Amino acid sequence: MEEFFTRISELFPRSTRSWWNELTGWIFPCACALCGEGPLEHGYLCEACREKLPMVQAPMCPHCGEPLGGAAAMGFVCSYCAESKYYDFARSACLNVEPVTSLILQYKYGNRLHLASTLAELMVSLWETSDDKLNGNDWILVPVPLYWKKLKKRGFNQAEELACFLSKRFGFPLVNALKRKNDSVNQASLGRQERVRHAKGLYYVNPVMAKRGVLDGRRVLLIDDIMTTGSTVEACAAALKKEGRVSCVGVLSLARTPQRYS
Repeated sequence: MEEFFTRISELFPRSTRSWWNELTGWIFPCACALCGEGPLEHGYLCEACREKLPMVQAPMCPHCGEPLGGAAAMGFVCSYCAESKYYDFARSACLNVEPVTSLILQYKYGNRLHLASTLAELMVSLWETSDDKLNGNDWILVPVPLYWKKLKKRGFNQAEELACFLSKRFGFPLVNALKRKNDSVNQASLGRQERVRHAKGLYYVNPVMAKRGVLDGRRVLLIDDIMTTGSTVEACAAALKKEGRVSCVGVLSLARTPQRYS
């Protein structure tokens, strides 16, 4: 039944989904997506499960946000991001380990679009933990795109749904500026170096937006669900800076796969 109402919500324009989700929330009270406890007054994580989530904490690489075993010296760049040159910084809310991995799998592949707001709420904490990286109210949110065939099959872009919540929360404009080329290779099946090579040239800025200069000189927050090797966001950032002519690209992801697991 839950899957049925989720599918129904996908038929509505994004601007009207909130009232539908609120209505179905009255009919089917929220329960924790991890332990099943409920009804909950807000969201799909109970307080106990929320406190157990492995959040990314300092010390971390000041550039890519990779958790470190010790303090980072001034100007330090970890081996994880030594070759990155297009995105200016990256931050993630959680570590991509259990139970976060299970939550994301439910969200992406379990037809549980309603989890988007609960997961995006975890990303809100980044504004309190990212030092001065996120200062300012002039950001444009750009979600990492899906190829249109995958989007049609899944019914939604998980990164776009997260970005939509953040846009409403902070008032930042959301712009679907990026496109993805046709690709039959599953990034998750590739090793680190293979991912880096494969992602190059896979993303591009919408030619109409590039021609109109929609992003010229602007600061962009690139939104994704999981950052693993960083190859995807690096490729997206390259397109945004070369074709979109943006001045800064920050990366915000829901979860980060620690280097030892990538």
